[in-house]
Amino acid sequence: MDVALSDTQRQLRDAVRAFAAARVRPAAAETDRQERFPREVIAELGYDPGAIEKLKKTMRIPHWGLRFGLYGPIKVVDEKFKIVQKAFSSTGNARIARARYPRGAKIAPHHQAAAGIPDVELMPLNWMGGTGAHIECPPVVPMIGAQAYELYRERTALFASYGFDHYSGFTTTTPRTFFNTGSIIFDRSDPEMTGRARELSAALIRDAAKSRLGGYRGHISEMDLIAEQFDFNRHAAMRTYELLKDAMDPEGILSPGKQGIWPKALRTARREGERK
Repeated sequence: MDVALSDTQRQLRDAVRAFAAARVRPAAAETDRQERFPREVIAELGYDPGAIEKLKKTMRIPHWGLRFGLYGPIKVVDEKFKIVQKAFSSTGNARIARARYPRGAKIAPHHQAAAGIPDVELMPLNWMGGTGAHIECPPVVPMIGAQAYELYRERTALFASYGFDHYSGFTTTTPRTFFNTGSIIFDRSDPEMTGRARELSAALIRDAAKSRLGGYRGHISEMDLIAEQFDFNRHAAMRTYELLKDAMDPEGILSPGKQGIWPKALRTARREGERK
């Protein structure tokens, strides 16, 4: 799969990014607080107020979209689908398109993630140019719209402060919570940009902890930092894990440091700022 941008796409990306840095970013925080669209700024790009409606009509797409999966035996899935239809019927103009995939059927690329097939085809990994890569620091968030929106605003501002676009999405597998898959997309052949990406990743982890939010996954090099955020009652959880580690693996043979849980010898050295 070739995901490299063409010369024309790179030129367009660079032009829009330069415009956003010069005209959009300086007033972005205030515009966001006012919860309004900066039409007067976007008009400088030749923005047509009816362009979005024209695009929706031409491409036959809605203003908002949601993709989800239902799983199980056919009869069970059919009953679940009836519940979904009933729930969305209250919106008045919701349209639901359904794709069926019997066991063994070939799954379309844009449905593979919902089917549990790892795939990054839909992610613009080369958006920043060079050798594209991404890091995610997705916190688990209560299923409350206002809280999700506030988190989105805060994280978008944090991304911008480190010079990155906020490639944001919300994914859920339970009726109580979802996780915000905010991806840091960067050029890993650029040492300076890679450093900023790692700094942003750490900042996102610490920022989520301020709201008592934990991540559902993290980069292997940040296991210690993530573990440090669970600090209730003087890190009671970690002290329990370490007690179990010392009792069951006193020599520290099994996966030392996994999930931030170190054997006693290495633990002492690390806390004294030494590495043995």
